[in-house]
Amino acid sequence: MMDDLSLQKQGLSSPYVDKPRRFVVAHVTGPFDSGKAFIESQEGGKFRVPSAHIAQLAREERGPEEDIFKNGHWVKEGVLYRKGSPDVLLPTGLPYMHPVEATKAHKSGKEYCLEDATQEGIDKAVAEGLEIKASDLDESGNLVIPCSRFGDNEYALILFGGKGDDAAKSARAREAGFWIKDARTKPQAITIYLDGKPYTSQVGNHANQLWFYGVDHDSDFRGDGRDLTYDYRVLGVSDSAEGAGAEK
Repeated sequence: MMDDLSLQKQGLSSPYVDKPRRFVVAHVTGPFDSGKAFIESQEGGKFRVPSAHIAQLAREERGPEEDIFKNGHWVKEGVLYRKGSPDVLLPTGLPYMHPVEATKAHKSGKEYCLEDATQEGIDKAVAEGLEIKASDLDESGNLVIPCSRFGDNEYALILFGGKGDDAAKSARAREAGFWIKDARTKPQAITIYLDGKPYTSQVGNHANQLWFYGVDHDSDFRGDGRDLTYDYRVLGVSDSAEGAGAEK
């Protein structure tokens, strides 16, 4: 490659050549149901709405200045809000499993109250998830996770640990915490914004998908909005090393 002086003599600035990537990304803007269906239909179905873990690995590979990660996008995880029982952080959100019904509910200005979800499916989601302890919430009823504690925080491990044994999950989550703490706004902690128990007592059991904010917004998560119907970014990621099937 030419040096900067040679390029300047030709009236050129430093060129950019894209490198081969492990994580290939695609995205579209639109409602969650149609956006998810479109993304998953591209290039033979190799793209999937990513888990937070896979999304974070793609962020780490491409860097915090990448435009697609300065803003936010949906991830695979979600929250199940339960009246009279602890809420649950889900590795696979119920709106992810039922995107049409969930988006339809939000379009009507309502919460997704598990329409089309079977009790068996709900029980399976709860068994795979992690109950959110009231004692872990801050004064506003949200989960705040210090970046320095990602390696041993059970909620961070669900989001960023990926698969494998405990040591591997801890190492991956810890690395994610370090990266987020050093990226752009340099947050010391991330917040998972949640619906409060008084609200759930009013509307009953319902589920939300998690929105993973971009690095310009501290890489927080939002699980407290009726946003599936809006023209938001739906991201798809394909892991060229392992294939998207591992994250289905």
